[in-house]
Amino acid sequence: VMQVESAWGPLITAGIFAATLSSALASLVSAPKVFQAVCKDRLFPYITYFAKGYGKDDEPRRAYGLGFGVAMLMILIGDLNAIAPIISNFFLASYTLINYACFHASFANSPGFRPGFKYFNMWVSLGGAVLCLSVMFIISWSTALITFLFFAMLLKFISHRKPKVNWGSSTQAQYYKSALNGMLKLATIEEHVKNYRPQVLVLSGNPVARTTLVDFVRNITKGSSLMICGHVVPNIPNDQALSYMRNVDEQMNEWLRRRRVKAFYVSTVNQSLRAGVRTLLQVAGLGKLRPNIVFMGFKADWTTCGPEGISDINEYFGVILDSFDSNMGMAILSNAGGGLDLSEMMKRHKVGDTKRLKLPDVNEPEITSANVKWNEEIINESTSSNPQSSLLGSTSNKDVSDAAANEYTSSFMESVVEDGAENEKASVAPADSFYVVVDDVSPKVSNEMDLQSVTDEPARRSQRPTAVQRDVFASINRFNRSKAKSTAATIDVWWLYDDGGLTLLIPHLLALPKSYLAVVLLIIFMKGEYRYFAFCQIV
Repeated sequence: VMQVESAWGPLITAGIFAATLSSALASLVSAPKVFQAVCKDRLFPYITYFAKGYGKDDEPRRAYGLGFGVAMLMILIGDLNAIAPIISNFFLASYTLINYACFHASFANSPGFRPGFKYFNMWVSLGGAVLCLSVMFIISWSTALITFLFFAMLLKFISHRKPKVNWGSSTQAQYYKSALNGMLKLATIEEHVKNYRPQVLVLSGNPVARTTLVDFVRNITKGSSLMICGHVVPNIPNDQALSYMRNVDEQMNEWLRRRRVKAFYVSTVNQSLRAGVRTLLQVAGLGKLRPNIVFMGFKADWTTCGPEGISDINEYFGVILDSFDSNMGMAILSNAGGGLDLSEMMKRHKVGDTKRLKLPDVNEPEITSANVKWNEEIINESTSSNPQSSLLGSTSNKDVSDAAANEYTSSFMESVVEDGAENEKASVAPADSFYVVVDDVSPKVSNEMDLQSVTDEPARRSQRPTAVQRDVFASINRFNRSKAKSTAATIDVWWLYDDGGLTLLIPHLLALPKSYLAVVLLIIFMKGEYRYFAFCQIV
């Protein structure tokens, strides 16, 4: 029919031969290379055999053989009309995805997408994708649905496996563009009390070491409000300390993500706790996404620290004053059930990575990049008598490469150890809390504490935890809603005067679903008399 309708019949025949040869060459040369790359990325199981290459050009000979076998199977069918709809639909599906990928990369203004064609237009790419999709259904709607199902299964499988590969997709560029535009629009909108959200700056120090404090604040924000874990690292802000903290920032944000805490980690290096918190109060957040509440731990030793601890008390009290001067609300958590720190109990009862609870000697010999790693108790509020000691004193004169710094931080994220013996006494680590340890053995630890890793000794790890170990584990996760639920809780709110409502808002948020409190009785005390303000049973 095409030859009859064409101006010159042989031209159609030549075009068919040209299209056939070009498609065959593309399938023979390009397809095995792409399949080899997929095998190397380990996106699918049982196909790594075809990842092997040969020669200086890494030729995928095994993939060539597989492609030849598939082509022979199609040819042996012997009926072109039977296989043409299937092959055509898969080709059209590929062209649809390619056209849409070009459109989306251009629409998201991805800096890595730079088409060389002078007259490229993203709307033409979108139109091409729509046309290819339409032709798929025109040829055979049933085959098109099967093709869609096949690609959907591949997408679902890859999403489920979550491979550790980064292709620099245009989706990432779209997220950035949407977030940037949203922040710019939000900056021009006047705030209203009906849209008020508690945006919390948690002075958590090392969040890995203060899971109790982090979990409690997470029960307030619930992923619907901004939560920032602020950390003041007491050290002179030199180049080495700043380089280390950049690596720590990445690892700590990764730890928060793995623990499913929707929060950000922000650190600052400063010798003074109060000055460091002032920096966090000024720079934490962006645009309208700035904290309006400061959350910190209760300094339980303020009555027993003696004259030598007056300066620490003044620093702590100064943080409270600075928070009010910054027009922020203030919340202080006092965990009466044993404080916010359980590191001593963890050492005593062998719960968690007890090997890394041991503090290194600050006078240890020079550290090499071959066997260094972060101490899991990297922010240990412990026992040094000199609060102004150098954060990185043991390595301040040592030239450590970026690779060594990555080794320093590789295991830092996986720590689930409470840091030090004074976490219940203050919410920010003192100056002697940054350690590097030397160890020829790097035991593998889990990303989150579990009862299977009650000790760092493999021989004992298979034993069942004791009752005391279970109690310690429960204390560590007492505010973690996925591991503990309080079925008979009472929240007493002492509303002595109208302070804007924050005193009532925080208990109300704790009583909402997705909190560690399952059944809550909320009682308000006002001006010396109490009344039942609300009673709600949350299932």
